[in-house]
Amino acid sequence: MRNVTQKQQNKHFFLKLFWYCSLILALLLLVSGYFQKNTIFTIVALIIGISFRYFGDTLVFTDINKRIERRLTK
Repeated sequence: MRNVTQKQQNKHFFLKLFWYCSLILALLLLVSGYFQKNTIFTIVALIIGISFRYFGDTLVFTDINKRIERRLTK
């Protein structure tokens, strides 16, 4: 039982790491698009940032947290 919980926590950590790396990439795209006057980079970065803000945190993290809580309470 503890093994499954540890796997879930590892998965949660790597997903969190992935989300933060993607947000850093979006910020870099935004900055480089702004300074190079490239609107495509800026638009892509804004879309990535908005989607992570509204969908990423709520869908991914709450789902994983619920799974971990269910495993711990069994």
